[in-house]
Amino acid sequence: MRYIFQRINDRIFTNPVALMENIQRVTEEAHRQLEIAGVPDASRRSLTALSAKDGFPYHRDQDGKYRRGYLFIEGAKTYE
Repeated sequence: MRYIFQRINDRIFTNPVALMENIQRVTEEAHRQLEIAGVPDASRRSLTALSAKDGFPYHRDQDGKYRRGYLFIEGAKTYE
């Protein structure tokens, strides 16, 4: 399994904790809806936010910067 890790730009996203709590709620609901609909392989149909060891959907490093992680969706395509 592969992952994507990003540093959250706190100049743009001034409240990284609220940002990640919202993303976690949205992605969990998307997964729930996909499961209800019986969509196979739901983890490939929507982002899956990872939790840090402390259970939060972000990690704060020694410099005070926030980071987040997602499962990498193999074979996914993006469009502009």
